Amino acid sequence: MTLKGNAKTNKLTKMLNSKITSFKIIHPDIYLPSMLLCLIMSFFLITVNGQTVNIDGTAGGKRFDGIGAVSGGGASSVLLKDYPEPQRSQVLNFLFKPNFGASISALLVEVPGDGNSTQGPESSHMHLRKDLNYSRGYEWWIMSEAKNRNPTITLEANAWGCPRWVGDNNFWSQDMCDYYASWIKGLKSVYDINLDAVGCRNEKGVNEDFVKKFRATLSKNGLNKVKIHAFDNWGKEKFDWCKNMKTDSVLSASVDIISAIQCRKYQLPLKL
Repeated sequence: MTLKGNAKTNKLTKMLNSKITSFKIIHPDIYLPSMLLCLIMSFFLITVNGQTVNIDGTAGGKRFDGIGAVSGGGASSVLLKDYPEPQRSQVLNFLFKPNFGASISALLVEVPGDGNSTQGPESSHMHLRKDLNYSRGYEWWIMSEAKNRNPTITLEANAWGCPRWVGDNNFWSQDMCDYYASWIKGLKSVYDINLDAVGCRNEKGVNEDFVKKFRATLSKNGLNKVKIHAFDNWGKEKFDWCKNMKTDSVLSASVDIISAIQCRKYQLPLKL
């Protein structure tokens, strides 16, 4: 595909070199950085030479499933709920409304654990073993807003950490399996939202015994349709555990999705 510039696109260079740093757009109180605005305008100002593209769904190769986003790591979305209207709804529309803006098709949220998970803590639904509160935090809200705009959006979750009482400070425990199950059940009972998939722990190693217990716990709680992805790690060794799925049928049955961080640098092996 060949891109050809025209007189209009040449104006973009002048705009980028100017001292203007932001523009009003859509609403007098909403500003976009000049770089972002120019990139958006370039989609409309650049002309494309004619080309035939053959699409064959049976050809194999990698499949594009959509665009995902993460609300986690402590405070990456904490301010969004406090935005004034109508700006807040405009931002949410740009994020989640189908065929409009980013059109995010998959959202992964943090299962809060009270501890600092990068940019700060998110409030747990169970500060203590006998404590249970499904109104703390903002992840419930952002999932509801996403689902309202796109009923077919895929919703996933993962924990960065957990309260100290869980497993007597041992994350890979039955307590944590139960902690996850209670959070997922609360999401359904209070907000009428079904979770599609859940991870084991974000970027904190591998524990094959845990994922087996986790699968059994979810099934015991009537959460058979919730898929488990594992193990969300990074580094060269992040896929090493996958070979054990060949000889461990319980492990293989427990993990629905193989997931990892930074797949561009260390890609999934063609043969596991």
